[in-house]
Amino acid sequence: MDRNGPQAAGREDFDGLFPASVACAGSRTLAAGEFLFPEEAAAAAGFAPARLAEFRLGRACARRALRSLGLPPVAVAVGARREPCWPAGIVGSISHAGGLAVAAAARSSMLAALGLDIEAAEALDPGLIATVCRPEETRRLPANATAAAAEALLLFSAKEAVYKALWPLVRRFIDFQDVAIILDADRGGFRVRAHGDNCPAALAEGLQGRIRRLPRMVATAAWIETAAGRSGSADT
Repeated sequence: MDRNGPQAAGREDFDGLFPASVACAGSRTLAAGEFLFPEEAAAAAGFAPARLAEFRLGRACARRALRSLGLPPVAVAVGARREPCWPAGIVGSISHAGGLAVAAAARSSMLAALGLDIEAAEALDPGLIATVCRPEETRRLPANATAAAAEALLLFSAKEAVYKALWPLVRRFIDFQDVAIILDADRGGFRVRAHGDNCPAALAEGLQGRIRRLPRMVATAAWIETAAGRSGSADT
């Protein structure tokens, strides 16, 4: 994690969230000389000031992550579903919340898919639990309402990361009800089970997921390793 300025997110904030092949950068502030490329600026035309600020910060973090992989500064354009378009040979993801932007990138020789989500909250709105959670997920939530809302946020964030990871592979919308998240006992990781046709079962089974709880924030990552990534990973 880059440390550009006193408000930059520290690497230790996200230690253990990603496999070793992933470069990650996060910050709350732009460094001098960080700007949008023309195609990025065109995609951001008409954004409200707050949305433009997070977009600029997210693209800056994306270039910092790419730099860690040895790539020169390049545009990270915007796709048809507003997803970031990474350079050839790269998979990645960007997320923003609470004034923080985080970007993660890896070489596609190591990871076939990569998704990231951060949420500036400690619990999901109870009114959204039925929308986000499948019936079996709801049954697994704690009986205590506060604890249930906190765990439901983990499921929400995990599903967001899964969607971001799989979109470049399937090119179709994956709804909250299309996947079930099975949390590890320590709530530090998760597995994914597909339901219906929108999410291929083989891809869901290949996903690995991790969760990091931070002060007033939750971060999740989902990825699929290639054969080279599995043989070269230091932490799987």
